[in-house]
Amino acid sequence: MALRLSDVNNRTPLFWRTLGNKFVRLMKDMTAASRDFDGQAFPAYSQAYQEAKTGRKFKRQASTSGRPDLRLTGDMMRDLKVVAADKTHALVGWTAWGDKAQWNADMGRAMIDFDSIDNPHPRMADAAEQACAIDTEEKLNKWAAEPLEINIKKP
Repeated sequence: MALRLSDVNNRTPLFWRTLGNKFVRLMKDMTAASRDFDGQAFPAYSQAYQEAKTGRKFKRQASTSGRPDLRLTGDMMRDLKVVAADKTHALVGWTAWGDKAQWNADMGRAMIDFDSIDNPHPRMADAAEQACAIDTEEKLNKWAAEPLEINIKKP
């Protein structure tokens, strides 16, 4: 079936889920580097917490890093995922650990800007715009490569 020009800007749920997964990876990488959504360093842990964490004093502890990487057990970061995707967008978030993510944001360690959830961060918006532009260009190239049939009839 030929691609219609009107279909060029249509996106599939798979497109949005793939883009959402890229955002999740970016958020996890930034968090592992002790950086917030603006690239600023997370505030340091308190000395008592840092000593307890590096000394393996917590149950189910997975990380002994003294840096604020939000990975004590790994549960919260594992829970960050694409929650839903449809033909217009993807929703990234937590299914079980959202309250802990909010608490960390309140403590100055925000992985996303909870106050402007409907107004995406410029880095995320730029990535989405770039992905859409690439997708559109690929579809336009496919559309333009198909032979165009013109029927001319005498009046």
